[in-house]
Amino acid sequence: MADKTGKHQEIAERNFKNLLAFMGDRKYATPELLGQEILKSGVEIKEMRDEIYAQIMKQLISNPSESSLARGWEFMLLALDSFPPIASENYLENFIRKTAKDPKLFVRTLHQTMYGGARQIAPTTDEMSAITGGRAQNRLGYSVSVYERPADFKDIKDASLNASATGSGGAAPSKPPPPGRPQAPKPRGAPSAPSRPAAPKPRPAPVPEDPPADEEPAAPAAPAPAIKPRAPAPRPPGAAAPPMGAPRAPAPRPPGAARAPAPRR
Repeated sequence: MADKTGKHQEIAERNFKNLLAFMGDRKYATPELLGQEILKSGVEIKEMRDEIYAQIMKQLISNPSESSLARGWEFMLLALDSFPPIASENYLENFIRKTAKDPKLFVRTLHQTMYGGARQIAPTTDEMSAITGGRAQNRLGYSVSVYERPADFKDIKDASLNASATGSGGAAPSKPPPPGRPQAPKPRGAPSAPSRPAAPKPRPAPVPEDPPADEEPAAPAAPAPAIKPRAPAPRPPGAAAPPMGAPRAPAPRPPGAARAPAPRR
């Protein structure tokens, strides 16, 4: 129920008088405009919605006037198309199913408003005539410019998109092959082609390590001693020089030295 103090109390009393005028229980020249004023208060003030539905249900219970009862159900349909209840959804739906002559129409409108969102602005008198005459558009395909989205609409939409994208099994669908040459279908039971082994990566060349900063470089190796040629044996004084091509006489053996062994033949 709405807050019964201050401004809400005044709005609730004015809405009840306007409802009696719309249903014909009080004579007014413009009952449609008074009904539009009630719908406007319900669209703009959420705390008044349950109070409006409570007043409508009160006027529909044990109403002896058939014309007033018919107008009351017309306004119930207008309210259901304009805004949903806040905390009395189950009670309101149960009342409609037990009391209305055509409960399917009212319950469907209630569900469409509950899940489709309330209007942002109250319907015009022409829209009110279209709603009560059965010419209103389906609320499931509502326009964002006319109806507001509920707080959880984005979560519901994202969940439905994910479910349709992943399928019933929950696995993501496989991507289609790129355009080009068509692939031959794989026979059932055929083994899959072995994968090509990856080529081994070349090993990088070893990098010579630099000697530590505190270590002195090694000294270069000493060169090998040169071989000096053997000097010829001294020739005694007065001896003639040997002819060209003659074998050279061996050098004299020092005294006490052993004789060299003769070569084998």
